[in-house]
Amino acid sequence: MALAMEKATITMKAANISFSSSAKDMSEYLTAIWNSYQVGADELERYVDIMANLGAHTATSMEEISTALRKVAATANNVGVDMEQMSSIIATSASVTRQSAEIIGTAWNTILSRIGGLKLGETLEDGVDLNKYSKALASVGVQVLDASGNLRDMGSVIDEIGEKWGTMSKAQQSALAQTIGGTRQYTQMMAFFDNYDTYEVNLKFAEDSEGTLQKQQDIWAESAEAAAGRVKNAWQNIYSSLLDDKGLVQMTNVFADLINGIGGVIDAMGGLIPVIGLVASAFLSKLGQSGQVSQSLEKLKDNFAVITGKGSTAQSRLLNDSATRQEQLSKQSTDLYTKNMYTGNAEYARAKATMVSRKGGMTEAQAAKLDRTKEMYDMQNQELANEKAKWDAAKK
Repeated sequence: MALAMEKATITMKAANISFSSSAKDMSEYLTAIWNSYQVGADELERYVDIMANLGAHTATSMEEISTALRKVAATANNVGVDMEQMSSIIATSASVTRQSAEIIGTAWNTILSRIGGLKLGETLEDGVDLNKYSKALASVGVQVLDASGNLRDMGSVIDEIGEKWGTMSKAQQSALAQTIGGTRQYTQMMAFFDNYDTYEVNLKFAEDSEGTLQKQQDIWAESAEAAAGRVKNAWQNIYSSLLDDKGLVQMTNVFADLINGIGGVIDAMGGLIPVIGLVASAFLSKLGQSGQVSQSLEKLKDNFAVITGKGSTAQSRLLNDSATRQEQLSKQSTDLYTKNMYTGNAEYARAKATMVSRKGGMTEAQAAKLDRTKEMYDMQNQELANEKAKWDAAKK
């Protein structure tokens, strides 16, 4: 139980400091690595320290290293490449080739699997067997077998090849790379050993990584806490701005007016609930300010009250007053029509008398002008007659 809790805690820390891996993904990566290297409880976090420190100091990340390691860790452990070495190899290959973590992990798994096959006495697909392999490395001064005739740990062999790489000719380097990596992966070997000095720097980071996970977790926690604090302060400022005493009172009054108005309409309508939605939607879409909404709802309530017989005497009187006012307007229109008719005819009569009195008669031009004046008054009278007809129709 304690071991499971320890693994869960380390996994959560690793997920926190990663760029994109979820806790579930990180759990799969770490479990594969821990199981492949058969890690004891006291070394669980050290393995994550290695990846975290390399991710912080190289052109790769802890996610990439852990993803690649998941593919190659079991094979690496089988042929004697420890966690520090394998993580540093992956970090170096990723930085140099910029290939994906999956490709790098698969490539190194293929390379190290060839060594595992030789260890079992197999002849590889390209005809390489333990004898050819031994001779190829012996030609550059690297012994792959120990005193008992067994294969040495591949981690030690890689270190010796790297130290001698710079002294080899290009032909020797290419031949050795093909012997170790095969025709498919020899370019991966060439890229790695050409940058062996970078690998040595990365290996130093891996060996000096103790406590890295916890340090990065502390930084993450401080950043997360600070970010949470900034969000909290922002929400408090918004809350204070929107819900100060004055704003709260105004908002409450608006809702009170709306609720009172709607309540009056419902009561006046005598329970015609289905109509409420339509009426409210129409009015609210036209009227934006709370005062206009309240006044309009009040008028609507009064009208429904009178129609349904639930109105007060004052409300009935108000409706009668409105009808009386409509009658007065109609009468004013009629009077205006009569006045204009009279005025128009009077003007026409005066103009005609004036023209006739001058020199006993009118010229043709004067008569034409008088006729035009009469036509103008006739048009005005017709317009007034049309307006009177509209008022009469509205009255009915």
